[in-house]
Order: sequence, then C-alpha cells, then structure tokens
Amino acid sequence: MDEFVKRGLKFGLGVSYITLDAVNDALDRLAKEGKISKADGEKMVRELTAKYTAERAQRVKEAQARMQKRMKEMQKEMQKQFDGAIKAAPFATKKDVASLNAKIEAMSKLLKKHRK
Repeated sequence: MDEFVKRGLKFGLGVSYITLDAVNDALDRLAKEGKISKADGEKMVRELTAKYTAERAQRVKEAQARMQKRMKEMQKEMQKQFDGAIKAAPFATKKDVASLNAKIEAMSKLLKKHRK
C-alpha cells in the first residue's frame, strides 16, 4: 500500500480515537449530571463505534479500489511507453529473423547449385 495512504489512514485512526475519547468523556459528564443514563451513554458509544467502523471500512475499501484502478492505469501507460520504445529501437523481431533465415536458406541453395 502506498506510504501516503498508510499515513493518512493512521492519522484518521488517531483522530477517531481522540474523538471517541472526547465522546466518552462528554457522555460520562452527561451521565454524572443526570442528563443521560449510563446505559444510554454506553449504547450511544457502541452505536457510534459501530457506525464509525463501518464507515471507515467503506472508506478503506474505496481507497483501495481507487489505488487499484490507478495502478492499472499506470501499468497500461508504462506498457504503452515500453512498447513504443521497443518499436523505435533497432531490434530484430521474430518475423525479421525468420525472413532473414529464409533468405539465407535460399542463398545457400543457390550457392550449392552453382558449385555443382
């Protein structure tokens, strides 16, 4: 996985834990003040955690899909450039070699005929 993406995910996780701690603190404070029951606070934390986990998993999945797509695009572009470089280079293809072999064979036959 790309280092930039890893760092972004780690940053997001860090922020989420800080946020979760802040939510827990706020709910504890509300429970102490009697504005919410401890059970309701715990339920809200579970729901928020579940929601966050699902959203985070979805974002990770989407980021991975974007990375895969970008990697495929880059591979296609690299292959295109490689193919172009090979075509432009003065290399003999299999077809060129086969053609030359056929010519050599034909010339060898002619040479044998003239020697007889």
